[in-house]
Amino acid sequence: MLCYEENYGADADGNRGEKQFVVEVEQSDCDDIVEALYELFLEDETTGTKTIMLYCARVGEDVEVEVEIDDYIAELIERADADEDIKDDEDLQVWLKELKEEQNNEQ
Repeated sequence: MLCYEENYGADADGNRGEKQFVVEVEQSDCDDIVEALYELFLEDETTGTKTIMLYCARVGEDVEVEVEIDDYIAELIERADADEDIKDDEDLQVWLKELKEEQNNEQ
């Protein structure tokens, strides 16, 4: 994750600006994002924007990040396939199978 401060609204000399902290998600954050979205995914949240918390080393604490669930749907399905805790839940397995078929049809 990229974390940096910028002087928003400053003039050419860097005056009169307002310090803002900016966070940008990188591909390397995928596992952490999937972890944060997984419970929502199992509750049938498969589209839309969600605000999650991710750790930022620069500030030493969790920060809010907005992500699109759609961007991580393949990874969420993969994680659900590997989740032994939901293997015996027939309703979830049917839902997961339908979701996989839907994803394959879109590709």
